[in-house]
Amino acid sequence: MLYRGYPLRGLLCAALVGLLLATARAANPLYAEQAAQARAQAPENRARVTAAMRAAGLPAQPIVAFAVPAMSDVMRLPYTYPEDGRLNGALRIVAARDEFEPASFLLYAFDARPAVALTPSPLRGPNGAVIPADQLDLKVVKVWFQNGNGWTSYFADAGLKLTPELLLHDENMVKVDTDAVANYARVRDGAGERFVWISAPRRIEAKAFDPVRAAFADAAALQPVALHAGEFKQFFLTAHVPADQPPGVYTGTVTVAERRRTLTEIPLALRVLPFTLPLPRTYFDLDREMVISFMGGATLSSMRALYGDEALARERYRQYLINQRNHGIFHPCVDQDEENFALLQALGFPTKPVMMGKSFLPWYGKNFGGRLTFDERMAAKKAAKRCADYYTHLVGHTDVLTSYGDEQGAAFVATHRDALACYAEYGIKIGCAGHEALLYKGGYLYDIHPMGGEPDAVERIRPWNEMGDKYVGFYASQHTGAENPQFIRRQHGLLGYLNNLSMVFNYAFALGPWNDLDGEVYKPMVVAYLNRGGLVDTLQWEGFREGVDDMRYATRLKLLARDAIVSGTTARLLEGKKALHYLALLNGAEMDLDVVRAEMIDRILRLMRLADEGGQAP
Repeated sequence: MLYRGYPLRGLLCAALVGLLLATARAANPLYAEQAAQARAQAPENRARVTAAMRAAGLPAQPIVAFAVPAMSDVMRLPYTYPEDGRLNGALRIVAARDEFEPASFLLYAFDARPAVALTPSPLRGPNGAVIPADQLDLKVVKVWFQNGNGWTSYFADAGLKLTPELLLHDENMVKVDTDAVANYARVRDGAGERFVWISAPRRIEAKAFDPVRAAFADAAALQPVALHAGEFKQFFLTAHVPADQPPGVYTGTVTVAERRRTLTEIPLALRVLPFTLPLPRTYFDLDREMVISFMGGATLSSMRALYGDEALARERYRQYLINQRNHGIFHPCVDQDEENFALLQALGFPTKPVMMGKSFLPWYGKNFGGRLTFDERMAAKKAAKRCADYYTHLVGHTDVLTSYGDEQGAAFVATHRDALACYAEYGIKIGCAGHEALLYKGGYLYDIHPMGGEPDAVERIRPWNEMGDKYVGFYASQHTGAENPQFIRRQHGLLGYLNNLSMVFNYAFALGPWNDLDGEVYKPMVVAYLNRGGLVDTLQWEGFREGVDDMRYATRLKLLARDAIVSGTTARLLEGKKALHYLALLNGAEMDLDVVRAEMIDRILRLMRLADEGGQAP
């Protein structure tokens, strides 16, 4: 038999290709299992979708939509049937003014559709009020190859597997080759368009691709997508309600079209609530703010180094801070200078307390104990005064959160107590991440403590709060990196909040790499991805925002309950106590977060209505 006219050469090429593909699958056993499931599920999914359409009385049509929860533990792959989906169901969003809130849906195509356009309409509400379409950001959820522990953990595992993660306007920004089990970044420059392998094992091609210097960027709005026959594709719509939007229900559609011919329309309803959300405060003390931040991330100086272009670095950093604020990071770590604090104020960030300020304390190198000399103690006193003077001049106060050391042991803590005590004179809060040694040897001195442990480690949290004005957070259990948005939401939201944490400060806000095989013991702990065009959002980053918003709703509810209890009217008093009773009985590890959000909204509205009506019992 001849192969393209070259008998031996053709056979060798075919054999080589077959060998390479077999090797790729053998090196990625989890993906091999996924591929087998996809082949097995394809005919069953087609039959199930057809039966669902028949049961719903729907005529035959080329594609159908399933509304699904935006936050979910379900890893939605192209072959995963939406057990929790509603066939041709409306997208429903409930949001406060100035809140970002998501909805999600899947499209299923019976036949291949290479270029399908999706367009959200403006939303029309009461008395002619409108939410413009540009407040509705529609993206495709990109399923690509991630480390074998993708979705569940930050530890590395064997090979790669398909994982939903990136939220893209242009799905072709990253190409996924399921035969080669590889991801490729699309680069467009003067040489044209090319695709660069970005999933090479670290030992082969470490740091070969620079996503910031290369011409690698997403589109500004959703581009046409390809629907593959017999596969599900997920989309993620985020609505931003303008701060002055009149309350009420707003309706519109997402039109799905091919060559300007409408294939289907997905109804969209957005209920705007008659209030805004406060910044989160602690569960145990409504007069204390929750500090919401991340270890890691970017600073203006790091952006300058990454981009190598002053104007571009400044613009990308401004966009980055806006993205942080819009996802609930209210206390970002920035360069400690006038330029950066002016930018924070211009963008609406609080600058009190200052997050991770400079301590000016010299490093004494006494990791394993010893005694501070007289000169070293005097250096500490000077450093504390210098710190106080610096921030008094910079921001007008000394409410500064700073740190010294990392995961230090008992000998280190005991040695440095005299140095740390100098900062108490100025009200500067100094802290350290770590474990029990910090509590037992220096708990009275440390005012900031991200503990290495779970956000519901009640007996580790309790003593810090009992000592007074401390900021206590968690890290490492888990670190970031898991793509599951509902897990990220729970861990960084109500789970720690209800267990009396006063800070969200996990490790780490990693901006890359784009290669999930970059690490060995750990997979990259990426929250969002930086490239030439800016920041690419992810499912886990959206989950973080939802977790922060859960705490903001709880804060709103507790503030209303407090006012109701001292109102002097029986109906309001009892309704306020009911709200606190409801929160007190929640099980942070097991509660349905969507149900809890809905319940909190209902109770907020009841308390607001009673306040408007004077709160008298009928």
